[in-house]
Amino acid sequence: MIHPILFAAHPTLFLYGQNADQVGFGEVWPTLLRIVAGAAAAWAALFIFGRNIRRSALLVSAFLVLFFSQAHVANVLPSNWEPILRYAWLVLLVPTTVMILRSKSDLAGLTRGANVAALLLAVMSLSSVAWAHLGTGSIGFDSLRRTIQGKPEHPDVYVIVLDAYGRSDVLQNYYDFDNQEFLSYLEDEGFRIVQRSRSNYAQTALTMASMFNMQYVSPLLRHHGIGRPNRNHLGDLFRSGVVFDELRANGYNIVAFSSGLKPSELETADVYIRFGTKISRFESMLFDNTPIVNLRLQHVAGNYDTYRSRIEYLFENIPRAPEMGTSPMMVFAHIEPPHPPFVFGPNGEARNPRGGFSDRDGDMLIGKWTTHEKYVAAYADQLTYVNKRVQELVDQILQNAKRPPVIILMGDHGPRSRLAWQSEADTDHREVFGNLMALHLPGVGNAKIHPSLTPVNLFRLVFREYFGGELEDLDNRSYYSTAKAPTEMIDVTDRAQAPPDL
Repeated sequence: MIHPILFAAHPTLFLYGQNADQVGFGEVWPTLLRIVAGAAAAWAALFIFGRNIRRSALLVSAFLVLFFSQAHVANVLPSNWEPILRYAWLVLLVPTTVMILRSKSDLAGLTRGANVAALLLAVMSLSSVAWAHLGTGSIGFDSLRRTIQGKPEHPDVYVIVLDAYGRSDVLQNYYDFDNQEFLSYLEDEGFRIVQRSRSNYAQTALTMASMFNMQYVSPLLRHHGIGRPNRNHLGDLFRSGVVFDELRANGYNIVAFSSGLKPSELETADVYIRFGTKISRFESMLFDNTPIVNLRLQHVAGNYDTYRSRIEYLFENIPRAPEMGTSPMMVFAHIEPPHPPFVFGPNGEARNPRGGFSDRDGDMLIGKWTTHEKYVAAYADQLTYVNKRVQELVDQILQNAKRPPVIILMGDHGPRSRLAWQSEADTDHREVFGNLMALHLPGVGNAKIHPSLTPVNLFRLVFREYFGGELEDLDNRSYYSTAKAPTEMIDVTDRAQAPPDL
């Protein structure tokens, strides 16, 4: 009667087999031991309480199977089933438990079936581990890896994504916001401001997947054979980005801060820092495939005070990243402001927008919970405070650095007061794609930076200049897609790069 132990071991071993190229067994075995020990303890406690070893074993196995299977079921069902699936495992667990407890049989047949199923899963998980250690393929870029290995004194790299942070002319024309004082500060600190920067996409998940693979999303989806993509696929592309692979191959540690936003949660980082906590990337990957994710990865914490605390935590702790990992390191953080919700006044004073907690924008917000005029004013106020906090953050990073770091400050897209989520024709692409791109690239001259640089080419530039990589830029294109069909692209480059002349 071994099925509870095998069911407990399977999720950890199987996940390890799928990610053996990213984690070592030394990171896996403590998690494996804790889960197996927990299952054994629960089995023993239930036996002491009920005095029936088969019944107690089946109760533990039922819990384990339902608990660890939620995300796998969710991945094969339409995304609109997600709210139902959050609690479906619990709904199924209750009648299953009642059935086992009330059964008048000796449960021998059910126990044999559970043992067979558990043994099959054990074979599957161990085969997955063995196969992983026989060697795996990669997405490519072998020539890049050969050219950048062995370079000494790699700089630390900070990638700080400020959601919906607009380019200076966009801010001036659409928000009547003069950002020159902040940009002048950055230039005095050695940053280059990309004057005609724009994003490749108007949605965070698309930008993250593209930027960290140095490739547009449509070719990435074809490369991976994803015929009917959804947002989960975009997140997977981001987290498995080739940029992280290549940096790790050159001795980098990846340090990531949790944003509370699923499209930019980098649980696969070597050091993954949640709001006030730090856990291993393997544990994060494992438990993000369980109902625990519904408790700690709700889109945001559910109230404005907690949300503000999360944002302040990021500003305060990003400069402390060198205390949490070893150099060289790449530090990644996605900070949602200046994007809605607009919870800060210009001096950091607390504001609680009406209409319940939401981070919607564009026509999902304007006309329903606020007016265009109020949106513009609230964005400008929040941006004023963000600028103050970013300046403090940059000061601390530069002061703490042992050698000049690479710092990327960017918007994943532009502001979106004039975004129509389901209509390309009704969207003002000049605003929506006009993002901030401020680069601290020590030793790299202005001539090396394309005046219309987009995120897809950002790391191609970094690898060329600091690692000797041989990657040419792709064409700087911009693509609109709707909220319902994010991977169905419409090329809007001509309209996105037009000056915001109102």
